[in-house]
Amino acid sequence: RVKLVTSAEAADAVLSVNLTEYKRTGNTRQREDTERAQDFQVSLQADVSLFNQSKGSYYFQDRSLTEDTYAYSNDPYNTEEGTFGTQSYFAAEYQAMPLLARGLARQIADTILSNW
Repeated sequence: RVKLVTSAEAADAVLSVNLTEYKRTGNTRQREDTERAQDFQVSLQADVSLFNQSKGSYYFQDRSLTEDTYAYSNDPYNTEEGTFGTQSYFAAEYQAMPLLARGLARQIADTILSNW
């Protein structure tokens, strides 16, 4: 149904994806320190537009899509004291990125290939 081309000039339709917001929200807190989250929800939002080259108009414009996932910064199976640190936040967020990107890409593909 879809054929990718190397230039916008050769395309029948041009897809634009604008990443608009990245958000991290703390969920579960630690017993010892209620300011520090053990896990958090991360979300990535994008505005997607599909432009019809031959007619010079949009099939759809600035359709907002959002993907959410959870990042766990504390290993629930590790019972050692003092094993929680700032690095675990970065590692958890880093591991969540492919899930966010893949989920958002699926939503974009579904939006393009569905009946609008």
